[in-house]
Amino acid sequence: MVRLREVELVKGRKRKRTLLRGVAASPGEAMGPIYLLVSQEFHVPRRRVPPQAVASEIRRFRGALRLAREEIGAVRARLGTNPEDPADQILASHLMIFQDRELMREIAAAIKVERMNAAHAVRRVLVAKAHYLESLPSEVFRTRAADIRDVERRLLGQLLGAESFVGTEIPEGAIVAATEILPSDMATLDPERVAAFVIERGTLASHVTIMARSRGVPAVVGIADIQEVLPENEIAIVDGERGFVIVAPSRQDIEVHRASQERADRMRARLHERRESPGETRDGKRIPVRANIERPGDAAIARAGGAEGVGLFRTEFLFMGASGFAREVFQQEVYRQVVETFPDDPVTLRTLDLGGDKTASLMGLPREDNPFLGLRGIRFCLEHPEILLVQIRAILQASVGGRAQILLPMISTVSELRRARELVRRAAAELAAAGQAIRAEVPVGVMIEVPSAALMSDALARDADFFSIGSNDLTQYILAADRGNEQVASLYNWLDPAVLRAIHHTVRGAEAGGIPVASCGEMSSETLGMLLLVGLGVDELSVAPGQVRRVRALLGGVRASELAKLAQRCLAADDIGEVLRVIREQLAPDPQFEFEERDGRWLCHWCLAETE
Repeated sequence: MVRLREVELVKGRKRKRTLLRGVAASPGEAMGPIYLLVSQEFHVPRRRVPPQAVASEIRRFRGALRLAREEIGAVRARLGTNPEDPADQILASHLMIFQDRELMREIAAAIKVERMNAAHAVRRVLVAKAHYLESLPSEVFRTRAADIRDVERRLLGQLLGAESFVGTEIPEGAIVAATEILPSDMATLDPERVAAFVIERGTLASHVTIMARSRGVPAVVGIADIQEVLPENEIAIVDGERGFVIVAPSRQDIEVHRASQERADRMRARLHERRESPGETRDGKRIPVRANIERPGDAAIARAGGAEGVGLFRTEFLFMGASGFAREVFQQEVYRQVVETFPDDPVTLRTLDLGGDKTASLMGLPREDNPFLGLRGIRFCLEHPEILLVQIRAILQASVGGRAQILLPMISTVSELRRARELVRRAAAELAAAGQAIRAEVPVGVMIEVPSAALMSDALARDADFFSIGSNDLTQYILAADRGNEQVASLYNWLDPAVLRAIHHTVRGAEAGGIPVASCGEMSSETLGMLLLVGLGVDELSVAPGQVRRVRALLGGVRASELAKLAQRCLAADDIGEVLRVIREQLAPDPQFEFEERDGRWLCHWCLAETE
C-alpha cells in the first residue's frame, strides 16, 4: 500500500483541518488522498407496452436475467471463487436472488399483467422489496436490502446497456469515499489499492463493512454529506478503530498516525508469534474464544482463525427468500455443515430472530408502530410454534454430528423459556417417533439482551443450560438509546455502569444456577469491554472470526484476579466518566496499555508488550 511522504501531505493541504466522527466499522488507520466513488444512477422512464410486444418484453427481461447471472459468474471467476471469501459468498447470495422464482415471477407478472416495460418492472418490484427490508428492526434484513438494490442495478445495466463497474480507475493508496458502496462493487475492488473506506450509508452488519474487516481495510460509516465534507484529492486520515476521519491533517496528526502505524505493525508481528496461544489468562483462568457467524461458509473461516467453536450462528439468512421460511431439510443440511466443521466444540445456533414488521408481511398481521418492542424474537416464534418446531427439529437432527446448542433470543420472562423448552421436548418426541436419531442432550440457552432477563437471571438459570449476553441490544435497552441513531450515539456505551451492573447481576444469577455465561456482542472484542467482561466473571467470549486470535492474545497478557478488582471498582462508579477514570488509573502502569487524549476523548491502545 502506498505511504505518502509527510512533506507532500503538508504542501498539498488546501483546507483547514476538519475532524469528522462516524461509526467505527473496520479497525486500523490509513492515510491517503480522497477518491469520491459516485454510484451509477439509472433513469428508468415508464412506458406502456403494446399487447403484441409483451412476449418480446418478457424475453428481454429473461435475457437480461441470464446475462446478469453470467456477469456474476465472471466476477467470481476473476476473484478465484473461494467459498471462504466473504466477497464470493455475497456474490453467491446474489445468484440465489436471481434464482428466487417467486421474486422473478413478480417482475414478469408486472410486465405481462400491467404491461410495464421490463426496466420499470424491475425497478418497481425490487425497490419496493429493498424499502421493505430497510424498514425492519433486524440489521440482518436491512443488510439484505443492499443485495436487492445491487441485483436491481445489475439487471437495469443489462436492460439499458450500461457498462459494469470495474474499479481499476481508483488510484493506489486512496481513501475511497462514497454515499453507498454496493456489495458487488466492493467485491471487485482490489484491497491492495484501497487504503480505507468512508461510507455515508452503512452499518456494522452491512456487507461492505464485513468485507472491509475480512480484508483488513479500515472503514468508517455514518459520515453525513460525504460529497460535501470530503473533497476529492484532499488528504485524509481514517481511524477505523474509533470512527474518526481527519480531513487536511496537521503535522501533529501525521506524527500520531505514523506512531499508530508502527504500533500496528509490531502488533501484527506479535500476534503472528502468538497465533496458537490458548484462550487463557496469565493466572490460568480458561476462557474459550468462539466465533460469531452468519452463513455456513463462515464456519471454515472461523476454524482456520483459531475459534474454539461457534458462540453465535445467526440463522436469519435462511428466511430471506420471497417465500419466507426455509424448508426443514434445507435447514438441517446447513446446520449439519456448521456443526460438523467443529465436531469437538460447541456450535450455538440462535433460533429465528425476526421483528414485528417481518411478522406483518409473512403472517398478514397489522404493522407495529414500535417493532423493536413488539412481536420479535422468541415472541414471534411462540406465537407461531410451527415455525420454531421446524427449526428445532432441523437443529436436533444436525446435532448428531457434533455439539449443537440452541439459543433463544429476546427472552424476557421465565414462562417464555418454559414454553420454548416444551417445544424442544415436543420436537425431540416427534423425531423419536419417526425413528430419527438425535443427540441425547442438546443444551438450551437464553440470550440476555433485555433488562427483565438480566434482572430475572437467577430464575431463568433454573430452566436454562447456559446464558449468552447480547451486549449490543442489552446496552440499547438498558440505556434506552437506539444504537443506530446518531443523535443519541453518545449515550450508547457498554462501559456505562448501568450496563456493567446488569451484566454483573446476570453472572451472579448464572453462578447461582450452576450454568456458564458467555458474551457474544461487540463488547467481547473491544479491548476495554472484553477486560471488564472477564473481570465480571463471564466464562466464554464469542467474536468475529477475524478477532479470535487478537482476543486470545489479549487474554494471555492479563490476570483474571486483577480484572476482577477492576470490575468491582467500575461497578461502584456513578457514571461512565468515572468508569473510564478508574480504568486509566488501574491499567496505565501496565506496559501493554497506552492511553492518550485525542480530540477530547481518551483512547486506550493495547500494545501486546512483552510480559513477565
